[in-house]
Amino acid sequence: MQNGIWVSKICFSPSHKSLIAYIFMLTSNAAENVGIDAIEFYFPRNYVEQTDLEKFDSVSSGKYTIGLGQQEMGFCADNEDIVSISLTATSNLLEKYNIDKDSIGCLVVGTETLIDKSKSVKTALMELFGGNTDIEGVDVKNACFGGTQALLHAIDWIYVKYPYEKRCAIVVLADIAIYDSGPARCTGGAGAVAVLIKPNAAIPIDRFSSSVCMKNTWDFYKPIGAKVTEYPVVNGQDSLHSYVLAVQTCYNTYREKVKRIHGKNVKLDDFSAIFFHCPFTKLVRKALAILSDLDKHNTSESFDGIELMNNRVLMDNSIKTSEQLWKEKTDDFLVFNRRIGNMYTPSLFAQFMAFLTSTDWLSEPREPSMLFFAYGSGFASAIFSARICLESPALPKLQEVARAAFKRLDERKRFSAEDFTRVLKMREDLLHSEVPFTPKATDCADLDLKLPVLMARSRSSDSSEGSQNHYSEDEGRSHRKSPPKSKSKARRRNDDDDYSRDSRPRKKERRSESREDRRRHSRTRSPSPHRGSRSSRSSRNNDSKHRGSARSSRPAFSSSLTNIGPPAIDQNDFDSWMGILSNIENQKDNDYVREKYWQFLDRYPYCYGFWQKFAEFEKRQGNLTEALKVWEKSILAIPLSIDLWLGFLAFMRELSQGMNEKEEEIRELYERALSIAGLEFQSDRLWLDAIGWEQHQYVQALLSGRHDASAVHVGKLFDRLLATPTAAHSTHITRYAAYINGIEPDVLLTDEEYEDVLSKARKNVTTGIDDLFRDEEVTRFVKLAEDGRTWVQVDPSASEEEGVRIVVGREKKHDADLLHFMRYEILDRRQKLHQDTALFTAKRLNFENQIKRPYFHVKPLEFHQLLNWIAYLDFEIQEGEDERVNVLFERCLIACALYEEFWIKYARWMWAQRKSESKVRDIYQRASVHVGNSAQLAIARASFEEARGDFEGAIEVLEKFKRQYPGFVVVEMRILSTMRRQVESEKNSNYADVITAYEKLIYAPDTSRHLSSFYAEKLARFLAKVRNDRKAADKVLRKAIERDYDNIKLFLQVIDLVYSTEEMSETSVLDAFDFALKSQLGLEDKIRISQRKLDFLEELSSDVELIEEHEVYHYSLVSQLPATAPIRTRFMNGNGRLPMAPMQWGMGGVPQQMGQVMNQQPVFAPTVVQAQIQPPVQLQIVENVASVASVGQTPETFNSPIAVAESTPME
Repeated sequence: MQNGIWVSKICFSPSHKSLIAYIFMLTSNAAENVGIDAIEFYFPRNYVEQTDLEKFDSVSSGKYTIGLGQQEMGFCADNEDIVSISLTATSNLLEKYNIDKDSIGCLVVGTETLIDKSKSVKTALMELFGGNTDIEGVDVKNACFGGTQALLHAIDWIYVKYPYEKRCAIVVLADIAIYDSGPARCTGGAGAVAVLIKPNAAIPIDRFSSSVCMKNTWDFYKPIGAKVTEYPVVNGQDSLHSYVLAVQTCYNTYREKVKRIHGKNVKLDDFSAIFFHCPFTKLVRKALAILSDLDKHNTSESFDGIELMNNRVLMDNSIKTSEQLWKEKTDDFLVFNRRIGNMYTPSLFAQFMAFLTSTDWLSEPREPSMLFFAYGSGFASAIFSARICLESPALPKLQEVARAAFKRLDERKRFSAEDFTRVLKMREDLLHSEVPFTPKATDCADLDLKLPVLMARSRSSDSSEGSQNHYSEDEGRSHRKSPPKSKSKARRRNDDDDYSRDSRPRKKERRSESREDRRRHSRTRSPSPHRGSRSSRSSRNNDSKHRGSARSSRPAFSSSLTNIGPPAIDQNDFDSWMGILSNIENQKDNDYVREKYWQFLDRYPYCYGFWQKFAEFEKRQGNLTEALKVWEKSILAIPLSIDLWLGFLAFMRELSQGMNEKEEEIRELYERALSIAGLEFQSDRLWLDAIGWEQHQYVQALLSGRHDASAVHVGKLFDRLLATPTAAHSTHITRYAAYINGIEPDVLLTDEEYEDVLSKARKNVTTGIDDLFRDEEVTRFVKLAEDGRTWVQVDPSASEEEGVRIVVGREKKHDADLLHFMRYEILDRRQKLHQDTALFTAKRLNFENQIKRPYFHVKPLEFHQLLNWIAYLDFEIQEGEDERVNVLFERCLIACALYEEFWIKYARWMWAQRKSESKVRDIYQRASVHVGNSAQLAIARASFEEARGDFEGAIEVLEKFKRQYPGFVVVEMRILSTMRRQVESEKNSNYADVITAYEKLIYAPDTSRHLSSFYAEKLARFLAKVRNDRKAADKVLRKAIERDYDNIKLFLQVIDLVYSTEEMSETSVLDAFDFALKSQLGLEDKIRISQRKLDFLEELSSDVELIEEHEVYHYSLVSQLPATAPIRTRFMNGNGRLPMAPMQWGMGGVPQQMGQVMNQQPVFAPTVVQAQIQPPVQLQIVENVASVASVGQTPETFNSPIAVAESTPME
């Protein structure tokens, strides 16, 4: 046996030569370093916050976020299934890495998600490979472990087949994890990972040392039964114990194998990162603690991980002792798992994607390595390791794709817990549906009112094409449909990677979905049809010429004119827009009208009135689908606008009028409106509209003869309204009292409250139990109203008229005394609630009364209005109710949209309270619509990105702002400082890029002379203080002096450079002073420099002759000043001052001859006066001259009299 190959010692005959050639081929072309060379990660764009699920499930706060360690949960609607997400991931992998489809010889899919009981997902993926049908592999299934086993199968295939096929393998790990209602529902998730497996990969996987542990348990399974369902049967306790047993056993086996094969002992510290299958992150935390304890035990037999996990005290201690290991090797890489949830098979590799976004491992002295623990219930588990080949050319692309996936986390759309539950109901319908199946989900499922049904009853069939799927058929249509469509849809779905598909069907693309996404969760308001937007136009001519700037102090930039159709106008000129839109509906070109409306509303989304005008325009044109889209986008742009909600609700009621089956859907829309805008202080009209609609539904139920007629919904809405502080809160209790006095309590109250009120009221009456209430037959005469849809009651005398019908029903009538006490008890309970709310309202009434302009306008707000908003926000923040603070910020930003301070305050509060990067970025994105020309906003946003560790993102924010609004020195300096901090954070001493950026600013052809000197001062300081390269700093300053020869600050910097060294050289300092004194500086500047030299010599020189020589020179300079010069030195500026003739200077700055005293009587001033300088240059006494060169810094004083000119801020 040689090199692992058995070789015979006998001589081979010619017939054996072919065999020898085959063996030689295998040994010479054997696959090595097989592993992952490309990777793609797809996850759904929908998510729900775990905090919302906690409230929805009525569990204690923190149960899911702290107890399980989860933040968000991604989910798929019924327009995505396991085939669609697998197609997306695989297609993106092929396209992003330019993979030749003919180079694939094996395709294996690991999933447990059911779409077909017979047909594998792999067969559907074959549509992506064109004519290449020679691809091995099918699906692998075992709960969450199937994907890992598929990966190992593919690696084995490469080792066997690659030597003579030279083809690669693709593995797809995909699942959709959802659970039935209950404690496990919060642990769902969804995702798909596709990887390319090949030899000499960027991420070689050690297949030979991998270990497995497999047993038969019933902790999690999906039985075949009469009911079709996606929900598994879960035994939580058994599942946790199985997980711990698997991780302990696998790790012990793995250590034994590595020692046997490689001859070394393995510990967790040997790996750069440790990844675990992650049902929820708290379980991973415990698993790592168990492995850490295993490392500390010499023998694995004496260690019981299950016992450790069940003992809270021991478990807490293990967690504490493994904290450093957790932070360094696992915690940071769980970001996808925390924010998407349990993805089943992709869960493990989501952590690997997060690891690729980091750069810390690039500086490790050894080759980065990773340990993977895979687990699937039932159970099957494995541990294997991998390493990163830093020299691989594929590594940069892997990191790029990983970073793109990380950014997409913040581009997803948040849904409420109610909407999430509704989506799961849609998925149940999917499983029971016929084929082909049309999804019900839209881009915003909570606004979906089944448009095709509504439109069919409201407009002609030729003008209605059904619902346009906002989420787009292209992006994730369910594959329960005819096969021919799948291929094209999968191909189009590839664009979903960037989540930027436009959702509005128009002839021209006018707005990107990213902008819509930015506003999707906006909670803003506009209580009137843009009051004041058109009045007193002449008074606004000077207030709105720039981009909504509300303060003249803000830097103004000329805006380039943009052609948006005749006439050519400035998009930022609000008055010009008013001129166009005032007569726009007289235009005959409907496309032109739509274009102008969209362009205006993109720029001024808070103008309520124009959303309504646009929707009414589409309605008049008969475009009900387009009108509905306008309404939907309007409430996404201004979710707190009561007027928009009322208009939208009226529109939807009109569409669904007479369609009793749509009653519940309209009720859900009202509920959405109240949950979003119900806390608005001016929301009374919305509440009363909802109550009025419920009252109407109750009356219609009575008149139509329905036996289930009930006003319980009316009662519930009144209860919520009485507990909500609103402007007209004091009137609602009277309105409620009037209503209950005209209705029987059993119709209004819930069953529980009715029984409670009845029991208390019975104690106050003596009526017998049989006489407390009675059932009466009630006869009503009704007919349809003129609209043909609504029932109205008519007088019995009209019973013979055509169309009148008789409705007979039975109603419970209470005894008069009993009814009196019941109504008293009901009202008394609400009165207490009303009083508490009144006190709550009174605390805020003063702030509310001072809000004079709650709507948006480009005119500046009065100063006291701004102060009131600030005080109101600070009050609510101190009160500590996050929901109310959030609503108040959104209200404030309507009126204060053009003041970046409020946007920044909102973003900082959001991060402090919610720790949600997506919400903070959403705020900054929305702010950029209104105050995009604010340098302060750009810097605040860049600071946020930098604080999260995304230096590239921070620099990109600033660079984008600089391209749009050049000329801000403060932005240039922030870019440079961010670049410097990035180098420092990477513990890298290579500042070449920073220096290059400084030099570009200094030598840019459009940089003025003085601004170039400013940047040169900054670069010199950087070189001296950060690089500790004073020679380079001196060179920079002297080159700057060549350009800006009369800039005294540059000379002072040169002097300070040598003066502030640790081992100061007197000769070097004097040479710097003489360099300045021989320059082309003006006389007064030279006198200032000379005075400093004199002070330096007086205090620090060891040669008195030098002092005397320089005194003579200094006096000669002073003598050249006119008598009225404001500068003063040690000479007295008075009648006793005698002018002196200038000296003649020789080489080296030594005076050759004293000037002749004109009156032959040199007079020396008896008083020493500290040098002073008049503006624009201010003198301060400082220890370190260089410390004053930076903008806005205050120099520190010291005992030396050296006075230095302080740099004036240039930003």
